[in-house]
This record gives sequence, C-alpha cells and structure tokens, in this order.
Amino acid sequence: MGFNMLVCNSIDTICFTINLDRSTQMYLLSWQLRHNLIPKGIFPTDCGIPRYKWGLEHDGIRIYYSDSEDLKPNCYIRFSSEYIQRVGYHRAYARCCGLLKSFGVHRPGRGLKLSQIDLAFDFQSDLSLYLDNPKYHVTTRLQNTVSRHEADNLVWRLWGVGASRGYKVRCYDKLQESHSVAGKEYWHQIWINQGFTLDAPVWRVEYEMHRDFLKEWKIERLSHFLNSQLSIQKRLFDLWSIKNRDKSNVNRCSHVPEFQYLIEHFCRPFQEHEVDRRPESYEKAADQQLVKAVNALVSAVVNKAAAFFARKKECKNMELYIRQRLGAFNGLVRDSVLGSPTEFLLAVTALLQKKGFYYTPAHEYLEVAA
Repeated sequence: MGFNMLVCNSIDTICFTINLDRSTQMYLLSWQLRHNLIPKGIFPTDCGIPRYKWGLEHDGIRIYYSDSEDLKPNCYIRFSSEYIQRVGYHRAYARCCGLLKSFGVHRPGRGLKLSQIDLAFDFQSDLSLYLDNPKYHVTTRLQNTVSRHEADNLVWRLWGVGASRGYKVRCYDKLQESHSVAGKEYWHQIWINQGFTLDAPVWRVEYEMHRDFLKEWKIERLSHFLNSQLSIQKRLFDLWSIKNRDKSNVNRCSHVPEFQYLIEHFCRPFQEHEVDRRPESYEKAADQQLVKAVNALVSAVVNKAAAFFARKKECKNMELYIRQRLGAFNGLVRDSVLGSPTEFLLAVTALLQKKGFYYTPAHEYLEVAA
C-alpha cells in the first residue's frame, strides 16, 4: 500500500516578527492617516490582532504593526496559504524582504524572526476512520482537543487547545473545507498535479509550530528551519501519529499505512506548487458581472419606457425607441474606460496590482512599492 500512497506535502502558513525602528513606524503610520500616500499595490487592512493597531496588505503578505514605543517586537507579518502555494515560499520571503526595504528597513533578513510555520500533509484517504475507532490510537502528548462534526460525521479535530507545548496538530477533511470555504479552490489543482482525484476523500494532517517549539531547535530564521526540516519532521511524527492497536504496549504498536509511509519514505523537501487560480476567478467574476450588466441594461431601458408611457405619451416606432435607448448606453460605454485602449489597459493593470500580479498586460515590471 505504501508504494501507491498519495501524499502531498506543503508549507501552509508562515509568520514572522520584526522590530521596526521609530522612523519606519512613523512612516507607515502616515499612510494610515492619509491613504493617498500609500504606494500602488499596497492596501490598508483591518488588523484583527489586538497587540497591533494598524495593518497593510500587499498581495498575500499582511503586515500588522503598532505605533507603540514599548511593544517589542512591534511588527507581525503573515503569508497567506494561497500566496505561498502560488509563488512558493522562497519567492514569498524574498518579496517580503523587498517590501520591508522599501519601507526603510535595513537588512530585513537579519531582523525577520520565524514566529509560526504550519506543515501540511494531504492524504488521498479518509483519516476519520482512525480517530474514534477503538482499533486505532492517536499517540500524542497534547491532551485538550476540540472537534467539529457535520451530519454526525467528524470533519475536523484540533489537538493542543490552550497550553500547546509550542505546537498544535489538526486533522481534518481538507476536500470538504475546499468546497465549503470561499477561496480554497486552488488546492484542487495542486492535488490534481500530484495525482489525486477529487472524487475520493482528501484528509490533512497539519502541524502548527510556534516560537516556543522553534526555540528548542534554536531556529530564528526561515533558512534555519529549511536546513533542519527533515529532523523536525521526524520529531513531529514522533509527537503525533496514528497507530494500530495490535500490541498490548502502545509504544510497540505499528503505524497505520499513511504514517508508516511518511516515516519510511517521506524525506523530500516541501514542494513549491506555484499554482495560480486567479485567472479562473477573474473569468468567473467577469461572467457574473456580464449577466448583471445585461440585466441592469434591460431594467434601465424598460424603466425609461415605463416613465415615458406613464406620461401618456405614444410611441409609434418601438424599434426606433429601443435603438435610441441602446445608443445612449453605447455613449456611456464610450465615455468609460472601455472607450480608450490606454484607459482600459490602466484599469486592468490596477486590478492586477490589487490582486498581486507583478507584471502589467504590456509586460512592464511593477515594483513592489513605489
């Protein structure tokens, strides 16, 4: 079974902290007070983190910071999972450093400290069959758990609620989540590229490591983690795994096939999938907006006619009346960005910048920050 095992490994989330000097804090704060100063491609965002008052977003890089002189570190950075899978963790890190340099941070690579990193292993199998079955045993030191069920079926479980020893583990139905949570469809293409089928279950085991855990390995930077990846991965499999209850002594029990495969064969670096599903989302949005536009046009013409007839006016040539109304619409189109190739290209470029596209339709390079 191990030979045919389908496993997809990924770095799912990366978070850093860095301490900004006072001048950089004030520089970023000026943007929050005057949004017109913010360079193209960077957008203010609600923070959502109590310790950090302000937030900025550039593509999938979210930067949260405080104007406090006492809080250290005063800046927290998070890469979204979609961004990591789209550009790869190496490029994501390089772009983050470039962004910080544009803010005035000197040698950001030295100041960025790894705060959290999540490692994900996706299996083409239903791991829920093991979790509440007396024939199997989850080996872990994490005591507190929380679960979620749908239609009496387990779909998600977290180990490590509260005091987590510096790490947590989640085991859940990733295929179900990708269907039910908006914006998770990009995983479908990643799985297909790895040989998965979307007609069978896809379950994930996700190890979430925090600063306390990373300190035990003397890990400060992302490069330190990548250099120690295989050793850390082996340790994680010891800390949390699923075993068969085939011995009286749990320590001597054999692992279920999925984990036996990981322990024996899974020693390759984490993959950089570089899957971009934004074109599909653009097309879907365009189709939806086109339907809305046609409905709005029909409504506008019909309402105009209703107003015309309500005044007891008679229209002798209905076809001519409709052409006149459509002519008025065409005039509005000509006055919009669609009426000028130059204005149209600028509008497309602005959208791509907002969504994190790094090249204009004319293939001109866009700087990370102006």
